[in-house]
Amino acid sequence: MNDVSESAPHAHLTRREMECLAQAANGLSAKEIAIRLDIAPRTVERHLDQVRIKLNARNRVHMVSQAIRAGVLDAHSPRHSGQSVPNGPAPADAPRVRPTITWAVLR
Repeated sequence: MNDVSESAPHAHLTRREMECLAQAANGLSAKEIAIRLDIAPRTVERHLDQVRIKLNARNRVHMVSQAIRAGVLDAHSPRHSGQSVPNGPAPADAPRVRPTITWAVLR
């Protein structure tokens, strides 16, 4: 059963809602998203609430899942932002760095 409405919910998402959704899918908090987008944290929360409602999601994790299911986010081809991922194992004394993943927002 598909929980996402059949009328392409992503077509009704605003640009800011899409931006906030992509950042939330990357694990950022409202405060972190607000800093990146230069808006208030409460505004980010409001955008995410609207996305959650439009995607009929119960919480943020379900919202991201619904966005992937609806084709709003591409879970199979995340783009890495500026950091190269080495081939093979890292040397034992190398610092552990986790690459930041940026989700591709589909239209």
